[in-house]
Amino acid sequence: MNHADKPASRWKQIRVNVKQHQIEVLEEALLSLGALSITCLDAGDQPLLEPAPGETPLWDDCTLLALFDQDFSTKDIKSRLAHLTGETIAGEITAEDIEDEDWERAWLADFKPMFFGKQLWICPLALDPPDPSAINLRLDPGLAFGTGTHPTTALCLQWLDAHPPTGLSVLDFGCGSGVLAIAALLLGAKQATATDIDPQALQASRSNAENNRVSDRLVLTEPSRLSLEKVDIILANILSGTLIDLSDELLSRIKPNGTIILSGILDHQAQEVSEHYAQWFEMSPAVQQEEWICLIGHKQWQMDADAMKTECPNCGTIFNIVPSQMIRADKRVRCSACMTVFNSDICLVVENGLPQKKIRLEKPPFLQKLEPSPLPLPLQGIPKTHHSTKQASEEKSYYPVPVEEIDSNTDEIPEFLRNYDKENNKNGSRFILGAIACLALILLLGSRSIYVFKDVLSSDYKLRPYVQLFCQYTNCQLNPLRSIQSFKLVKRNIYSHPNQKGELIISAVFKNNAAFAQIYPKIRISMSDIQGNVVAQRIFSADEYLAMPDKQMSKGATATLSLNIIDPGHDALTFELEFI
Repeated sequence: MNHADKPASRWKQIRVNVKQHQIEVLEEALLSLGALSITCLDAGDQPLLEPAPGETPLWDDCTLLALFDQDFSTKDIKSRLAHLTGETIAGEITAEDIEDEDWERAWLADFKPMFFGKQLWICPLALDPPDPSAINLRLDPGLAFGTGTHPTTALCLQWLDAHPPTGLSVLDFGCGSGVLAIAALLLGAKQATATDIDPQALQASRSNAENNRVSDRLVLTEPSRLSLEKVDIILANILSGTLIDLSDELLSRIKPNGTIILSGILDHQAQEVSEHYAQWFEMSPAVQQEEWICLIGHKQWQMDADAMKTECPNCGTIFNIVPSQMIRADKRVRCSACMTVFNSDICLVVENGLPQKKIRLEKPPFLQKLEPSPLPLPLQGIPKTHHSTKQASEEKSYYPVPVEEIDSNTDEIPEFLRNYDKENNKNGSRFILGAIACLALILLLGSRSIYVFKDVLSSDYKLRPYVQLFCQYTNCQLNPLRSIQSFKLVKRNIYSHPNQKGELIISAVFKNNAAFAQIYPKIRISMSDIQGNVVAQRIFSADEYLAMPDKQMSKGATATLSLNIIDPGHDALTFELEFI
């Protein structure tokens, strides 16, 4: 009978302290004596920091733990090992009895759900989240580093929770289990890229992303294959020396005004790393947990003073520009000479005591210099006011009507001036009537558009009050607000009916997380077999699971339901509850 298959309630554990060069021969000797497993531990508190792929370094002083059956005899164990290895065992050898236990549960005892900040939980896959309504990251670290238990990871997670990267792009450099990239996505990041030199880390990250349903927004790649696209936030939880070596690499991948989070730094290393990155980033005060430090830097948008000149693409005027002006209007400025508005970033000019070197891109079509249009011809038949008869006579060729000298002391108005005033009044009236007609047409078209798209516009709860006001005057009806994605399942359960044979009871609690009240959803119950095929399905309307179905579900309210269904038989092994 194999030793591993023999039932036992207790185990015998042998502890041997050895040098690194003795480990291999001693392992073989212990296995020949019947060891079921051998574990190697650090005996001298010697750190081994992030080995390269394929490397398995060991400590100089090690402790071997060999597990045997309970009936193994430890008599003369030291001499027996010396005989098998041909070496003298200088270290101490001890034996102890180990109680049998559920080893999987023992591991889970060391990895429990952890809370970071105000809303982020890291929870192992084997355990239920303590707060289903919170942001729960389900994790199976595999062989990769990063569960949140280590202070370096915890510091990064706390920063992400305090600064949700909503709509931003994130790079997790040295991703390990992918916990930081996945947390960023769950907290609202638009896209995340995770990279690591260890293939096992990328494999663990991919599995964890699938478990958290964010794999469609996560790019996994080796550092050498990273995209050239810059990101808003870089998370680098690696070693201090590596952070300094990779500074140029990280700097090239962050956007102007981006943020970098540096972790994996011991307290005595923080000053060196901070001073190095202060060349390009505005460094915030360090955050510390135990002996570990996290540094946060904000990218400084600075250019050399000589480079902060831009050239107008229309008239060629070169003038100074400061970053605050570029930021304020999305890099657009107005030339003080010709009043042309253009993108100052693509028209920058560098001066270093040498001939001007233009570093701009080709002008877009709308900035191409236009040919000046000819001046308008004089208006025919309209007189000008002249200060002398001589000036009038010089310009009379412009006017078909003879110009008379006007006496300023008489009230008589020449006929052509009276006709001119009447014509101007007619033109002015026509202009006003035309403007009123255009305004009425715009209002009509706008009202028609609002009426046609009223349901689309009212789906935004911020716009809905204005659309409701519009409907009060136009006597139209709005559909109720609906956001199926805002209904969140808090808990669910299924059990046999206590009184009705062949029936099941499904109970559930769900919550309306929308920022507005909405009508109760329909609920679809699906029963599936072991292969995932649906064997039974039913849809329940609100009036089937609620006593008051016409009442809207308030913002943040919860509802409890209990549904009776026919037991589809032994083929149904799982069930799903969906809102539709």
